[in-house]
Amino acid sequence: MKRLGIIASTVLLAGCGTNWKSIPFSSSREIMTADTRLLVTGHGAENLDFYTLPTRDPTADGRIVTVAVSGGGMRAAAYTLGAMAELDDIRGSSDGRSAFELIDRASSVSGGSWAMAGILAEKSRSPEIALSRHREDFFKRFKAIDVDRRSCWARRMTARGDDTLTSGLTFGEIYSGSTAKRLPTVYFNASLFPSQSPFVFTDGYIARYKVAGFGAPCIDWEMLSTNGGVADVKIGFAASASSAVPAFTKAWAATKLCNEPNDYNFCRPGIGERWKRSYLQLLDGGIYDNIGWKTPLELAMRPKERASSASKVLIVVDVNESPTYHSVGRWDADDNDLASLAIDASFPNQNSTFQRLRDDAFVALGYQEPIMLDFASLGGFRADQAHLLDGLDELAWFAANHVRCYTKPGTAKPKKVSSRFRIPDKPDLPPAADSVRSLARQGQDCLSENFYRTGYLHKTTYKYDGDLFLLRYQLGQLVVRMQEDEIRRQLEMATTPG
Repeated sequence: MKRLGIIASTVLLAGCGTNWKSIPFSSSREIMTADTRLLVTGHGAENLDFYTLPTRDPTADGRIVTVAVSGGGMRAAAYTLGAMAELDDIRGSSDGRSAFELIDRASSVSGGSWAMAGILAEKSRSPEIALSRHREDFFKRFKAIDVDRRSCWARRMTARGDDTLTSGLTFGEIYSGSTAKRLPTVYFNASLFPSQSPFVFTDGYIARYKVAGFGAPCIDWEMLSTNGGVADVKIGFAASASSAVPAFTKAWAATKLCNEPNDYNFCRPGIGERWKRSYLQLLDGGIYDNIGWKTPLELAMRPKERASSASKVLIVVDVNESPTYHSVGRWDADDNDLASLAIDASFPNQNSTFQRLRDDAFVALGYQEPIMLDFASLGGFRADQAHLLDGLDELAWFAANHVRCYTKPGTAKPKKVSSRFRIPDKPDLPPAADSVRSLARQGQDCLSENFYRTGYLHKTTYKYDGDLFLLRYQLGQLVVRMQEDEIRRQLEMATTPG
C-alpha cells in the first residue's frame, strides 16, 4: 500500500506545475539488506538448468528452435493459442513433425504463460491430436477460469480435472514417459519484487534461492519434496505466478535462506524471527521482461550452444505495442509526464531495448534473423492474400466493420465505427472474401492496416470475452499464415504445396 500511495501521489502531483528540485521517488532509510553472496552468485545461465526432468536436448537434431511468448493477459493467451495451433498444422519436416513439434523450448510471460501451460497439458494428454482440434476446449477452459475472483487466479489455474486448463499437472507429470521429449521445454518467467529481477521456474532457480514451497491466495501451500525440484511444481502455479499483477493476484515462495548456521545478513537473529526476510515476492514476469526474449538470450550465450554448429531459429510471439518512437502535438511537448511514467512503468523501455537488440544480439550468437509473429507483421495486408483468411470469417468481418481507418488518402479523420459489437452467427456472417472486398472498397489504408489495428483494440485484461478471444485467436492464425514461407525456410521444411 505504501508503494501504491507513492505512485498515487506522483500521479496527482504530475499535473500541478511543481518546481521540484529532486525526483519524488522513495529512498531507503534502512540498513541495506542485500547480501554479497547472493549478489555475486545470483545471476547466470546455470540457474536455467532442469536437472529433475527428462527434457529434450535442443542440439540433438542439428537444429535449435526457440520461441519467445510475450505477456498481455487474455489478448496474449488467445493470440498465442492461435499461433501455436497454426504452427501445429504446418507439416513438411523430414521426420513428419509439425512446425510446433520442432520447437525445442519456449520462454513465456504472463498471459502467454497461460496459453503455454494449457498447451503443455493438452499435448501431454493427447500428443497425436493437432492443437486446432482443441480450439473449443481451450475456449471453454479459459472461460471457466474467469468465474473466480482475480485474487484466486492460482486456484483455477492449478485445479485438477480433465476439463480444467492444466488438469493440475506438475512439471514432473508433464515431462514424463514417452511424450516428455516430444514437448518443448517451457521456461515460465516471473519477477522478484522489489528488485524486478527474474525468477524462472527451473531447478536451478529453486536451488539458488533454496525454495521450500510456493503459495498464493486461495490455495494451500505447494510444498516441495526433499529433492526440492521443479518436478513437484504445478505448471498452473508457474503460469499464475508469471502473471501476478499487483492489485489482481499474488504469489510468493518460502525459502530456507535463513535456515543455515551462517545466516545471510538479512537473517540476523537480533532482528527477530518475524522480521527475517526469507520469503520471495513473485510478480508478473513482464516487470523484468514482457516479451520473453531475455531467457532465450541467456540460453543462447551458453558455451555449448555458442560452439554448436546447429541451425538456430528464434520465433517471437508478441502482442506488445512497441513503436520505436511516439510523437506528440505541440500542446503536449512540455507536459509533465510523471503520471505516464508511473502508469507505464518499464514496458516502453523494455520494448525499445528489444527492438534495437533483437536482431544483432541473436545473429551474433549464430541465429538466423528472428521470425516476428507480432501485430506489426499483420500490416501491409494485400487483396491477393485473401485466401489466407479461409476459415477466419469472423476476423475479416470485424476488420471490415469495426476498425477505424482512413478511407481516402490525406483525409484528416478516420471513418467512424461502433466500438460495441457482437459477431454474427455463422448463417449471417459474410465469407472472408466478401469482407476483404469491402475493405478494398473503403480504401488502401483500411485493407492494409486494419488487421494490424485489430490486435491493439481493447485493453489488456484478465477478463474473458468470447468474441474478443476468438478474434485474437484468429489473428494468431493469420500472422503465422502470412509468415509461413519464412517459417518453412528457417525450419527446413518442404515448401507450401502448390
